[in-house]
Amino acid sequence: LEGAAPLWDMLFAREELGGGRVGFRHVMSGRLMQVVPPGEEPAWVVRLHATVAAAAEAFEERRVAGYTYLYNARCNCHPNLRFGKVLRGHGDVGGSPCGATEAARMEIRAFDEAQLTAMETQRLARKHSYREDIVTQMKTISTL
Repeated sequence: LEGAAPLWDMLFAREELGGGRVGFRHVMSGRLMQVVPPGEEPAWVVRLHATVAAAAEAFEERRVAGYTYLYNARCNCHPNLRFGKVLRGHGDVGGSPCGATEAARMEIRAFDEAQLTAMETQRLARKHSYREDIVTQMKTISTL
């Protein structure tokens, strides 16, 4: 979803939880990514929730055939993208967990501060260039 939102809105810090499990803390909110367990509402939703990791916030990073998948043992599912935008825990059949499907492949990248700064600078430059035409038109109109 690159370019869809400001970088800081999409940034997660990976945290070691022990026992081969990791959590993903949203940098802006301080909350952990969670899959809502079946039987709770709204079931299978991937959301930002707790600030302390429990089973629903713990994931395993699994490598299968060269791809990375996140697995949540509490919900027995792999978070996956629907329509390239909606992150969820269930598969194409509602009420059943998603397996290690193509839609569940994840890319996890690490960034240092210099890289994050450069990416945000580029995003702001693109945002400015998108607005340049309308600003020019508005200036022309205001002189009429």
